[in-house]
Amino acid sequence: MRPMACRQFNVFGRRCEEGEDPYYTRIEDVLPPAKKNVDQAFFIILPFHGISRNSDRADAVENGLMHKTVKVMQKCNWKLLGERMEKADKENC
Repeated sequence: MRPMACRQFNVFGRRCEEGEDPYYTRIEDVLPPAKKNVDQAFFIILPFHGISRNSDRADAVENGLMHKTVKVMQKCNWKLLGERMEKADKENC
């Protein structure tokens, strides 16, 4: 699984250091995506973060909610994430 923050960019050269945001540390090494594609990706993923209503999802995208909830990926409980995604898939089928 590729973290949401990383899905926004193609980063060339070397991989990111822990806690690094290459958009700020080496912008010349980053190919940023089109804004509409980023917004669409966030809109799709927001139900996994408990934001299901379309109007709430649109507000979250417009206000940059995902950028305000950044976490260090190495500290995430990936097993729990997988369990939550499985549960969400079952609920949405």
